[in-house]
Amino acid sequence: MKITIEFDSIWQNSFLKGSDDKPISKENQRQFKATSKSNDVDNKKISKTTILGVLSRLIGDQRKLYDARSSADYYFKDIEALILEPVVTYKRWTPWTENVYLVNKSEYRPAQSIYLGTIKDNEKLFFSESSPYLWSILYMEIDEIIEFILSDSMNRKEIKVVPDDLLKRIESIQKFEILSLIEDEIQMIKRNIKKKEISLQKRVDKYSSIAKPTKAQIKSIETAKIKFEEELEQSKLDIRNILENLKRQEKDKRIKEVLEKLLNTYPDQTYYDRGKIYPMSLYSAALYLQVERMRQENILDMDSYLNRGKIQGFSKRNFNGIRDFLNKIAGNHKKTVGTPYPLTKASGTLEITIDIPREKAKELKKLIGNAGVSSFYLGKKGLAYVTNISTREVKKI
Repeated sequence: MKITIEFDSIWQNSFLKGSDDKPISKENQRQFKATSKSNDVDNKKISKTTILGVLSRLIGDQRKLYDARSSADYYFKDIEALILEPVVTYKRWTPWTENVYLVNKSEYRPAQSIYLGTIKDNEKLFFSESSPYLWSILYMEIDEIIEFILSDSMNRKEIKVVPDDLLKRIESIQKFEILSLIEDEIQMIKRNIKKKEISLQKRVDKYSSIAKPTKAQIKSIETAKIKFEEELEQSKLDIRNILENLKRQEKDKRIKEVLEKLLNTYPDQTYYDRGKIYPMSLYSAALYLQVERMRQENILDMDSYLNRGKIQGFSKRNFNGIRDFLNKIAGNHKKTVGTPYPLTKASGTLEITIDIPREKAKELKKLIGNAGVSSFYLGKKGLAYVTNISTREVKKI
């Protein structure tokens, strides 16, 4: 049996991750691929799976293929193995490529690193009598933030609030050096030197097992031992310098006081993450402390500047990204468009050959005729339609 199908302008690209042969699940999530981050074009050829989907559609079965296959009334259950590889003949002038813009249909899907729309001139969060006090926190240096957290007073410095400048400052803070406590830094130095000691010992054991090591091997081991002794002495010197650095000890003491105060103030938050203190966490906490202190001093109605008690875009321990910070203020309803995507289209002829007896072929042809499917998608978009059905048996070679 042979079914001939003409197709025109069908899309040959895959836009979703995962497999369409399996049900959607945590392991098989059909999410959009990040086409804007890659120039790779994922072309999908017409496969046997495509053919099974087309045949099911032609007899009126519109279920997902994986659903149909798992059901007891799946018509092609005993025929799948008899379907030969499809023959695809492209016209001379295809396939061709054209650029398209892929648009996510959801109403709120701007990129994480940008915002859309325009911020209104009367937006209280940025353009009010109180906003210069609030956002001045972000322009403090890290040592000032530490002292501000330990104090009980609001910061009375004012700045000119420009949203784009705030974004640049946030980006700068995110690049600040991560803070650590003295004991954690010393432990890290000790762990690193221990790893090097273990690595050296493995090399020594390896060459010790050789009956007659070469001069080069002996020399490499001696060189490695000398290098390790130098690194060991340097690590001891580094630890001694840390312990003798009075300025560092004072800062370490203040950081511990900051962690203790934040723990008492916001017990449900974590500011000490496996030996690391991220500067942005301290700045975020400081913003909320500034709000509380401004409220205590009756600096206007701070609650009207917040979103259910939260500073837009900030939690008490982190910055949540530009999308959450500005986009809700700047519109929140605009769709985003990705970069141009090189879409591949094709036109041509598809021949489906099934090695089944003629009576079975006539039955299948009758089912196709009864369903009355005049045209359909082949893959994605485009147009396809059956031009001929021959029920003759496949010639055996």
